[in-house]
Parts: sequence; structure tokens; C-alpha cells
Amino acid sequence: MSPPRVRTLVLYACAVVVYALDRATKVWAEASLAGEAPIEVIPGVLSFTYTTNSGGAFGLGRSAPWLF
Repeated sequence: MSPPRVRTLVLYACAVVVYALDRATKVWAEASLAGEAPIEVIPGVLSFTYTTNSGGAFGLGRSAPWLF
């Protein structure tokens, strides 16, 4: 394979992995944190709290929450 094609395949593979990790963490957060108290990982510094966003940036996309 030529170098540009390899770079393109690596780029797409990275994009797929990042998307899959993003979806997996969202599923975990919804299953573990929804309706529960925040989880303190490092007290006073880092905690996980479940919240939702009804739209994208500046409230755009409220009619398509599945997109975000």
C-alpha cells in the first residue's frame, strides 16, 4: 500500500476507535450515574456527575438529541 493510503486507513481506524470509546463511556455513565449521587474520584478535585444536554452548542439541535 502507498503511504497516503496507509495514513488514511490509520486515520479512519482511529476515528472508529474514538467513536466507540465515546459511545461506551456514555452508555456506562447513563447506566452507572443516572439518578445516583455523584461519584467522587479524587475528593474535592474530580467527581463524576450525570447530566444531560438537550441540544448541541448554543442550544442548536434540540430536535435531534440522538445526534448528540
